[in-house]
Amino acid sequence: MMHTEQRIVFSLVLFVPVVALQGLLVGNEPAKPTAEIILSCKVRAIVEAKCIQCHGEQVEKPDGDFGYIRDLKRVTNNSEYIVRNSPSDSEFYRLIRDGEMPPSDSEIPLMTAAEKQIVRQWIQAGAPHQVPQDWSAIAEKNAMPAPPKPSGPQPPDHTSVLPPEVANIEISLEVINTPAATIFQQIEEQAKIKIQYDRPSQDPILSIRMKKGTVGEALRYLVLNGNLVLAWKEKTIRIESNANRAK
Repeated sequence: MMHTEQRIVFSLVLFVPVVALQGLLVGNEPAKPTAEIILSCKVRAIVEAKCIQCHGEQVEKPDGDFGYIRDLKRVTNNSEYIVRNSPSDSEFYRLIRDGEMPPSDSEIPLMTAAEKQIVRQWIQAGAPHQVPQDWSAIAEKNAMPAPPKPSGPQPPDHTSVLPPEVANIEISLEVINTPAATIFQQIEEQAKIKIQYDRPSQDPILSIRMKKGTVGEALRYLVLNGNLVLAWKEKTIRIESNANRAK
């Protein structure tokens, strides 16, 4: 009888640690990241791809004295760049939305529409800044699938119509008998845009008086009078002469 009782007690002693161990194993399973963490990881991935070249801590003289882009908490707490829950009031989003960051003349690929939307959603959600060590894996796992390649004939990759956000920028010009290149430079400086001008061997001399007009109106007038061609290609204003284009 004693032997039977001892076996029962011994069995119970073994059973309890096994049950406890199973509980520990279940408790150690990694928790699924929250929607906010996923969003912050996606933003961190965008930062790594598009921002650290000019704003990383490794840059000796970062653009705008803004060299801590990897530190999302510090970025979020800087009210000059981020207004939580309000993308339209956040300078960080405006620079991205308007194509100023990264700049169009850099070697870094421009922000895609999907990347801009992620940054917008991030600020709208309060700009969460918790980024776990496996942020890269989380961002990759939750990335949007690449859109399927379109089939059939594709539209041209350029157009003579400027997008409204560029065409409707207000400027003022009053120049007489001035090389086209100089006038285009003035438009760039006033409107804070980029014009790629393929200057011909004989730059046309043009005049324009416009106290209050738009970029679109000015460029349409200038290209018409200068025998030039205007195109919007790869998010850049491109202007060339008809003679160069025919070559």
